[in-house]
Amino acid sequence: QPNATNLPGVAFSEVIGRLTLNVNQPLALPAPPAPIHLPDLAPTGHLNAKLRWEDNDALRRATPFTFGYDLYRMNRAFAEARGYPTNPPSPNTLATLLVSHRTQVSRVNSAALLRVDGPDTTPFYTDDNGAALGQGLPFVNGQQVYYFVAVRDLLGQPGPLSPGTLVTFCDRMPPESPRAVEVTNARVRIPANAPPTTRLKIAWKAHA
Repeated sequence: QPNATNLPGVAFSEVIGRLTLNVNQPLALPAPPAPIHLPDLAPTGHLNAKLRWEDNDALRRATPFTFGYDLYRMNRAFAEARGYPTNPPSPNTLATLLVSHRTQVSRVNSAALLRVDGPDTTPFYTDDNGAALGQGLPFVNGQQVYYFVAVRDLLGQPGPLSPGTLVTFCDRMPPESPRAVEVTNARVRIPANAPPTTRLKIAWKAHA
């Protein structure tokens, strides 16, 4: 413990504790539970995925040794062919996949993602592949991917991946309003052998 009598190069006069570092026994961070997909049926959910995730007891105990999360996206066929949804790749294997199969596997975020306070319907991250900012191509209607989450340690290295969560991207934009709408009376037979009845016939011009 430093005091007024300590000089440079002289041992401290008191010892209040000892710390031993063993580089051969690094702290093993636990894997988080699978991410939760929050479906958005409104136009704000157009071709994007809103996700959040929870901590388990093991992660809460490891909180002093962590800082944020990483979110990963993997194409469905690629992930299922290798059994990754239920048996995700190790951090070392994941690092290799991010280079060797970058069109199939990608890390969604750059900076560490943090949990957001709020109700259970609050997403922590919305992934649109950067399309809204012009940084990437939009997803395709019906495209399916798996999302995985991993906690970062204090050096920014990801821990084990969570199980995967399957997400389907959907076109949520409503069609344009009809134009040049015309309503007329029409005599029709429904079914064909029934007496004719008067119905309203609605017609409009298609958009180019």
